[in-house]
Amino acid sequence: MKWQEKRIPWWAIGAGVLALLIIAWMYIQRQNSDLAMLERTYENLNAKRILLQYEQSELQRELNVSGTADYIAARARENGYMMPNELHFVVDNPEVLTDHETLDQVQLTTVQPVLPQPAQNEEAAAPAEAEETAAGLPAEETEPAPVSEENEP
Repeated sequence: MKWQEKRIPWWAIGAGVLALLIIAWMYIQRQNSDLAMLERTYENLNAKRILLQYEQSELQRELNVSGTADYIAARARENGYMMPNELHFVVDNPEVLTDHETLDQVQLTTVQPVLPQPAQNEEAAAPAEAEETAAGLPAEETEPAPVSEENEP
């Protein structure tokens, strides 16, 4: 038998080469998109790592000072606790704190304390006088001063 030469048409060779080039290009494009996605993931994770390192340093700093008495008192005040004999002020209108008025411009009002009325019953006043004179105080100085109508609100 004789070997016959068969020719492959040139357009078939060209189509095969073109198909291989398209497949290679698609593979390279996919690799590039995967690489870009991995680079974005790396950048995001690196940013998270930096934030976590900062948070860790802040927590370490807080841990270092957390045992001090000043820190414990400050955290207790943040949670609404007060020291004994401290006064608690509640500001009903905080907008006055931001105004730039001087004390000369602010009108201060004073509140007159309401004094208790003297007892009308002499029997109730007698034991109080006996206790005060027994303590060595004259009865005249211990009696409350009468309240005039000017002091009443």
